[in-house]
Amino acid sequence: MCLPVALREFSHPKRGLYAFHSSPHDRNSTEREMAAAKTKLTKGLLIMGVIGALFLILGCVSLIVFDDIIHSQISSRLPLNKKGQTYNQWKAPKIPIYFQVWAFDIVNHLEILEGKRPAVIQKGPYTYREKRVKHDIRFFDNGTVYYKERRSFLFDRNLSVGPENDTVTSVNLAMVAAMTVLRYEPPLLKSLVEGAFQFFKESLFVETSVHDLLWGREDNILKAIADIAKSFNVTLPLNDTVGLLMGVSRRTVD
Repeated sequence: MCLPVALREFSHPKRGLYAFHSSPHDRNSTEREMAAAKTKLTKGLLIMGVIGALFLILGCVSLIVFDDIIHSQISSRLPLNKKGQTYNQWKAPKIPIYFQVWAFDIVNHLEILEGKRPAVIQKGPYTYREKRVKHDIRFFDNGTVYYKERRSFLFDRNLSVGPENDTVTSVNLAMVAAMTVLRYEPPLLKSLVEGAFQFFKESLFVETSVHDLLWGREDNILKAIADIAKSFNVTLPLNDTVGLLMGVSRRTVD
């Protein structure tokens, strides 16, 4: 039986291992196959290189073109003027804005007066939907704009932990405000104000609703303190209402 490849078995003189030798015809065939494979690999790499270069050129061109398109769109949309596409959205945003508040309820106010550490319970959130509308808008030739913004808040019960009339024990804001504005006033005026606190039976802590804590409540003690200060020719920045968000009332304000 004839074999396509002639093999000869021999023993390595040192290691005693067996190996095989191929004929010259077989070696030439193997070399041709390797050369053909190398040629195919070279062609494949060349094709991949050309394709990669084309993609690179296309990417650079696209980057330049799309960059110009993007800048053109931004330039047409961003300028703030009455004819611009963003003007109405800027003047009265349609995007919902929510304002959330958490209140701290002091549960050991009597112990605090004795020097104990405060213990509080966090209540919330109490959520308000905020509406912002700009008005009195004026454009100037130097590219600036003047406007006023009206902000209003509407309580959203569905997104809140409870109603606005939930009660909490908090620091007496009226007393804190009065003592703050009186800290540099004459001692006699301070003594009279302290007497007013005792007359109205004011305490350092009061029970109030979340609504009043945030948006303010009328407090007669503040009006009384302002009247006392006037007798000393002292004008105090106090009115008869006090609240944490007095400057951002839930009523419509500028």
